[in-house]
Amino acid sequence: MTDIIKLGLIGCGGHGRGNLAPAINSAQNARIVACVDIDESRAQKIALDLNIDHYYVDYNQMLKEIPIDAVVIAVPHAEILAAAMASIHAGKHLFIDKPMAMNAAEAQTIVDAAKEKQVKVMVGYCQRYAAGRMLMKQLLEQGVVGDVDLVIAGKGSGPLGGWLATPPEQGGGQLLFLGVHITDQILWLLNDYPLSVTGEIQWHAKGYDETSSYIMRFPNDILANVSLSMNTAGGLDFIEIFGSAGRIRADWPANIVQVRSNAIEEYRHYTTIMVPGDNSMMYGAQMRAFVEAVRTGSDMPIPGEDGVKVLHIIDAVFESNKLKKPVNMVL
Repeated sequence: MTDIIKLGLIGCGGHGRGNLAPAINSAQNARIVACVDIDESRAQKIALDLNIDHYYVDYNQMLKEIPIDAVVIAVPHAEILAAAMASIHAGKHLFIDKPMAMNAAEAQTIVDAAKEKQVKVMVGYCQRYAAGRMLMKQLLEQGVVGDVDLVIAGKGSGPLGGWLATPPEQGGGQLLFLGVHITDQILWLLNDYPLSVTGEIQWHAKGYDETSSYIMRFPNDILANVSLSMNTAGGLDFIEIFGSAGRIRADWPANIVQVRSNAIEEYRHYTTIMVPGDNSMMYGAQMRAFVEAVRTGSDMPIPGEDGVKVLHIIDAVFESNKLKKPVNMVL
């Protein structure tokens, strides 16, 4: 592999253009050499703005004509699978923005195909690189709350629009948009996987999940209660973990961590920590980690298998709501 990793960007919408492309440019050993969007004007604009050599409306043409090492995919959920499979068959490593697929079956198809072609997949769960959540993870590993007993988490936004305001069968809804994020965060923070999932969904008149609540039951009698909503003015994003020695909470995007602990003297009294760093740093750290894994041939820091696990849980929320009972989780 060359020292400079050549990347193709598939998807020049708001996230690809506004977050991922600038983040890639923060990596000194990477360069976007081609970009793709079905809206040619968007592809042309990002190519001009970021000095990208080639732009296309068809990623198959880019994969055929341009020598690249890896592909970054940031397209609507319903379009991810086709773009991922084309890139894998072309022998390219993949960064796929969350949720990586519409469901666990599609995600597993991507993982299996990548293994067969001996390419690697990273899933874009950028909040693992958010400063406040990284501190939370560090303190949990130091035993700040002792034995974990309960997790309470919430994530939300204003009303959804565009393709996000379509039924989940078409890739829309809060569970696939934001539920995957908060679910991945909990799995990562606990370093565990639930035994069962119980979910309730409030549906929008247009057929997509609007407000949801679900409980994940983990080994050692740990319960994680998650709530999602598209009716939260100003947004909502917190995780709070309680245990035998204390409690810790991290809010995003403020990157505020609140902690009280009987196990760590520094936090004997309730402490609020304003963690420095803006959220552009989160995207930059994520893309630098991907580029470094491609460059060195090392394991992806957030492998495709992690994306499959998250989507199994989201699938179970839908199933539990339909069946009106808990769903046992078997990987």
